[in-house]
Amino acid sequence: MRVKVRLQKLNTSPQRAIVSAFAAVIIFGALLLSLPCANADGHWRSAADAFFLATSATCVTGLDTIGIGHSLSTFGLCVIVTLVELGGIGVMTIGTVFFIAMGKRLTRVGEQALMNSLGVDAVADIGRILRNTVIFTLSWELIGTLIIATKLTQSYGYAWQAAIPHGFFMSVMAFCNAGFTIDPNSMRLFAEDPFMLTSLVALMLVGGIGFIVHANILQHILGPRKHRKRPRLSLHTSLVLKTTAIILIAGTIAFILLERSASLASLSPFDTFINALFQTVTSRTTGFSSIPTHSLRNASIMITMLIMFIGAAPGSTGGGIKVTTAAVLFLTVRDIILKKERVETRSRSIPARIVTEAISITVLSIVVVLTTLLMISITEENSGTSLFSLFFEVISAYTTTGLSLGATPALTDWSKLLLIACMFVGRLGPMTLAVTLSRTHAGPAARFPEENVIVG
Repeated sequence: MRVKVRLQKLNTSPQRAIVSAFAAVIIFGALLLSLPCANADGHWRSAADAFFLATSATCVTGLDTIGIGHSLSTFGLCVIVTLVELGGIGVMTIGTVFFIAMGKRLTRVGEQALMNSLGVDAVADIGRILRNTVIFTLSWELIGTLIIATKLTQSYGYAWQAAIPHGFFMSVMAFCNAGFTIDPNSMRLFAEDPFMLTSLVALMLVGGIGFIVHANILQHILGPRKHRKRPRLSLHTSLVLKTTAIILIAGTIAFILLERSASLASLSPFDTFINALFQTVTSRTTGFSSIPTHSLRNASIMITMLIMFIGAAPGSTGGGIKVTTAAVLFLTVRDIILKKERVETRSRSIPARIVTEAISITVLSIVVVLTTLLMISITEENSGTSLFSLFFEVISAYTTTGLSLGATPALTDWSKLLLIACMFVGRLGPMTLAVTLSRTHAGPAARFPEENVIVG
């Protein structure tokens, strides 16, 4: 009887549906990556490395423990791309597309699970949302493939037969904010190629802003006008665009000031600007590097960690606590200082529920990161790896960024398992797992007497 009740709870929880779908894809991907045909040497891959790679790909992280460019076969690289696509577009999104294509109808639970994965509230016209999401994703990836492949043939001596698959791999990784690269030097070959770097920046930004934001922008530009006015941008879209712009401007200026006499010293002023912009964008949640991450100054690494922690936009291919969460936290602190009763911006009030969720997400994220760091520091106590490097790797894993100071490949299997859990929680979000693992207590809604507590 208890087993039946638990199964019913699993089937009626949207959060658990998403968790189960991601877990199933990771397990299946790990099985494929462990096969001899997936590895260049024709041998079985260790379970720990296969599981780590499958999680890193499905969670669009990009942390690599083996060097996939020379360690995986063509089949293995195809598995990585497929897992990244599933994780980037969303397991629930792709599954539902096929579900609808076969003439099926979603249940209420299925609709809610999909809306949770996309980061929207409405369930109306769900088929159109899904269709546009997939078309939008594939269109940008194909455009990116053509641009990158053309550049590879014209400037780097690639034949079209090699340029197209290489360009497709790079385009998918950039748009899905995954960060896997076939070249072990990541994007350092293009450090003095502004065209290639800006093309990758465009793909990373488009993938990291979120599908709902793009739809709202198109509606604002092309939608029917009322009283000669365009449809307004939603508050969500406004916060995403403004916060992203602030992070890009501040990050680029900071990297230029800190690195122009260090890791960027050999570059021209224009290349310095492009690489600083690239470093800022890739730190949001992608994981590419046009300059070695370990060559950055400590201050630059700390700025990178902060940008990684904030991450991209909700409903996008990126991770982190999300730019809207950071924006709501900033607005909350500002309005508390101004002694306002409500959190307000753009002539709108942000509901108290959203403020509470933003605080909860941030606190839970800090708890997950620090707990993982504590456990890994214990398992790696005798490895000689600095705590600062471990902290960087943990934040990179949790925010599904993929940047590394070089510590991840040398970690023990136990530490890799801890990073796997960290990536999984980071991709799905701590709030999703908290709701998934919590029990619902039904009972009368009661309000207890208030009593003050001294804080601060």
